[in-house]
Amino acid sequence: MWSIRQRKSWKHICRIRGWCLAVILAGAVLVLAGCGKNTVKKPAGSENREKSSGTWKPMKLSEDEKKQAEKSVQEAAGAYGKIYPYQEQKAISEKDRKKVVEAMGKKGLAAVDCADGSVMENSRRAEKFYEKVQAGKTADMTIIRVSPSGGFSCIWLKAENGNVTGILATAVWDQNGSVSISELVKYKVKQLEITEDHKMICEFYLSDQAEMQSDGTMEFGLQDL
Repeated sequence: MWSIRQRKSWKHICRIRGWCLAVILAGAVLVLAGCGKNTVKKPAGSENREKSSGTWKPMKLSEDEKKQAEKSVQEAAGAYGKIYPYQEQKAISEKDRKKVVEAMGKKGLAAVDCADGSVMENSRRAEKFYEKVQAGKTADMTIIRVSPSGGFSCIWLKAENGNVTGILATAVWDQNGSVSISELVKYKVKQLEITEDHKMICEFYLSDQAEMQSDGTMEFGLQDL
């Protein structure tokens, strides 16, 4: 009798334990399911910060833009003539820089010396470009800056659909007397203005991310009208 009762009692205990275990497992499932629904919300603005902290991406140049930059460099180089033949380790004098800028001006180019206080040749072209930008029209222009090192840079500004971009081609003279592009970058113009003291100021950044800080400012002296 005892052995039979013992077997019954153990079966009863096992059934109780099995029922308790089922209840515990069911409760655990409900708790986990509830935890899955209660997702933590990100602080306001965190997504924007994540996007802005992404990797820096330079702007890409099209093949047509590269060809235009090469064309501008070769056209500007033609104005040097015999004024500045290539001489290794020798910078161009201020006098010769002035001659080069004037020669570019006679070719119809908007050219300026990098030195402070210099005035742009054919600066009316810059003013017309600015007027079109303000009117929301499509326009473009190229500015040549002559460097004391003997090289120069071509800055191609282009306005389209309310946006202004620029392409900077830095040109250097090779030992054989030919000119080549040592650096070619595209940038967005953040702000373009002409001041009361006849200066065109171009603030730019070299990334396709609008929230990036400005990378630099270019200033061009214009002729008084």
